[in-house]
Amino acid sequence: MPTSAHDLPFESHDLSAVLLHSDEDEPLRICSIREAAELLRRPLAQMQMMSGAHLLGRSFTTSSGTTYYLRSDIDELSRAPRLDKHDLLQVTAPEFPALPTVVLRQAAPRRQDSVERSWYGFDRLFDRSTDPAKRAAQDNATRMFWPVTLRNRQIVEQAALAGATIPLVISVGGWIASCREITGIDSTLSAAHGSQVAFTVKSPGDWASRLTDSWLNSGPGKAILWWNHERN
Repeated sequence: MPTSAHDLPFESHDLSAVLLHSDEDEPLRICSIREAAELLRRPLAQMQMMSGAHLLGRSFTTSSGTTYYLRSDIDELSRAPRLDKHDLLQVTAPEFPALPTVVLRQAAPRRQDSVERSWYGFDRLFDRSTDPAKRAAQDNATRMFWPVTLRNRQIVEQAALAGATIPLVISVGGWIASCREITGIDSTLSAAHGSQVAFTVKSPGDWASRLTDSWLNSGPGKAILWWNHERN
């Protein structure tokens, strides 16, 4: 899966130039976002969300403002594994047998008025950047602020006291975009937001590689899900 958008080996917003460029001297196959939605059998709204988060691979925009995507990248997305709750918990259970798995259903980046962060949501360009400041910005956009029940907050706090972490899976438009591990509660930030909690997080272990860049059928529900192994 391409790790960034707009990384074609040339700089042009001229569609004719794009179509003429190919390592095999053949026109590149492209598709619109609606065509991508049909190929992937996903709602258009989810495709737009993924596009905004730079999750649809390489893209370019014509002078008229229409964005196209490389068909090869969309085809690669179509071949990605399709997981459900049971599949996901099968991956996290061995390392976190007594702890829930938290699934965050994030959107593309949006501006935020909070003084603690300038935006929220998910952006793959920040998540996989080599710039530590950009990766930290994505951490902040992911870790705060979420409605968490008292019971679930206690689970996080007790795990932190025991030196344990909780797996955190980030989903955008039904696509597992990234993962983290929750290390605790940011009590300073959380204190000013009532039931809205800010987590502290760190990079995930090897388990994340078996989930990232897969489709996840998380079903209907809230933006933050707590999945327990014993209830699966």
